Amino acid sequence: TPRRPLAVVGATMRTAMAITVLSTIINLVAWYFQFRGWGCLCETKVEGFFCTTYTVVKWGLLIAYLLMLLGGLAMMAAGPRIVGGMRPGGMGGLAARAMGGMAMGLGGLIALVVAIILLIAYFKVARIYDAPNVKWGAILILVGALLSFTGVLGAIISLIGLILLYMGLSTAISNVQSGTAPKK
Repeated sequence: TPRRPLAVVGATMRTAMAITVLSTIINLVAWYFQFRGWGCLCETKVEGFFCTTYTVVKWGLLIAYLLMLLGGLAMMAAGPRIVGGMRPGGMGGLAARAMGGMAMGLGGLIALVVAIILLIAYFKVARIYDAPNVKWGAILILVGALLSFTGVLGAIISLIGLILLYMGLSTAISNVQSGTAPKK
């Protein structure tokens, strides 16, 4: 029947939107820990840029993630109602989906700007705390984010970057505890 492929497309779109909303919620939890960490680095007064990074992470990522969440919710609420043909006033749903897509796109653009600022901050962490894995981890996380459209490849590169970042930050903590860092 002709309705069956449309139902599959609609179910696939709803699933993709639900995954987007769920991932945004997970990002909000990660955002909390990230802004708290940069806040602690800001309080050390070792590097003034860490306070800038704290502010950008706190407000920039919050706004970006909320825009992505609201955009995803708007798109899900307008929903793919293609089963059974066009509904009355169906263009309103199209406009809502377009506005949701624009909100998600703007959120993604803001998140990209924040990611570039974070890359600079991670380079400073790597230099000041003598932890080169922080720099390489940050680079791979950015490359993974840029390749996220590839799916698994972007996720694997980001995961490797996160592991290197974790190892580098552990090295930085050890260097502070041993008294070999921070370096000006």
